Amino acid sequence: DRLNMTRQASRKIFLIKNIERMTLEAANALLKTLEDPPEGTVFLLTTSNLKDILPTVVSRVRMLKFRGLEDDDMKDLIARVHPSASKEMLDIVLTAAPGLPGRAIALLSNPEFFNRQQKMLGEIEGFLRKSDLTDRFLYVEELVFAAKEDEDKQIIFDFLNVFELAVRRELLVNIRGERATLPREKLLKLLELTREARVLMRSNVNTRLLLENMMLAI
Repeated sequence: DRLNMTRQASRKIFLIKNIERMTLEAANALLKTLEDPPEGTVFLLTTSNLKDILPTVVSRVRMLKFRGLEDDDMKDLIARVHPSASKEMLDIVLTAAPGLPGRAIALLSNPEFFNRQQKMLGEIEGFLRKSDLTDRFLYVEELVFAAKEDEDKQIIFDFLNVFELAVRRELLVNIRGERATLPREKLLKLLELTREARVLMRSNVNTRLLLENMMLAI
């Protein structure tokens, strides 16, 4: 309907985020519009998962790749905006918002987020120090239940971010020659599983099974 509205400027611009989440019917409807767009209309389409988009849609657009900021640039920015940020806060933000300055600044202004992340970090570090599979599976059950209750996958993505941070810390201990809780090979495998889980979470995957497989690898 908005396409047919009279425009007040020389162009109309439509921003459609995360087009990989479109149903097949919606994607085909978009394709028809892209094939014959109204005069003076620009469509901005965003995605973080190009392979899940119809090739015919991809063929109708011009692609621009946006890369996140490097960690050093992120640290400089955070130091200017939040000079009192502790190293732990910095670590959490860089993991939760890699290369994303807007999200990083928003998170630094959210004490509730940091309290939740610090609690989660302590729990995950506890799992890495002891191998009680029952506790780990119970934790996964509670995590998945919370995500379903809130209808928000971000809870799971937050867990994956903090899990990666905890594993990276252990890996640094190992690299420095200090005594780590797990061997380097296992830590590297956990990092690989975390990255794979982050990708799979963007599809219709069994979240509980996915996280339980990660916990089994500890």
